[in-house]
Amino acid sequence: MIISLKKIRKIVAIILLIASVLLIGMMFIAKTQKPTEAVGKLYPDNNSRVAYLNLCGWKVDESNFIEEKITIPYKFNETYEKYNQIQRLQGFNISDYKGAEATQYTYDITNYPNNKKNVKAVLIISDNTIIGGHIHSTDIDGFMMGLKEETLF
Repeated sequence: MIISLKKIRKIVAIILLIASVLLIGMMFIAKTQKPTEAVGKLYPDNNSRVAYLNLCGWKVDESNFIEEKITIPYKFNETYEKYNQIQRLQGFNISDYKGAEATQYTYDITNYPNNKKNVKAVLIISDNTIIGGHIHSTDIDGFMMGLKEETLF
């Protein structure tokens, strides 16, 4: 069975073309999946933040949350780059806030599937606007994902 070099090149070209089309399609879908509930709305208090998390499908212990002041770094290391990938998949982009002060709110999730404990919801807010967030487990075999879809880190 002999395959000519021209046929191999043609097959490789077709595979690369298909892969390129799929990649462009995935990038377009990721850019259009914005968290529409958050866009243009203000989240100045605990009730509004809890309501947003409820819209994302999470029930949280709204009376017990941690509020921390944070600064988004000017320069992202590999961890921040990966974290921002999660944010971009859900329509946020924390690189737009490099060097900015923000507030991070952390809530205990009470309805994670299979009654898994130690799962937290985090919202990052600047000027009363959600600029990022995630769900994570504090267990030794923990995980991190977006607020709505499983975007594992």
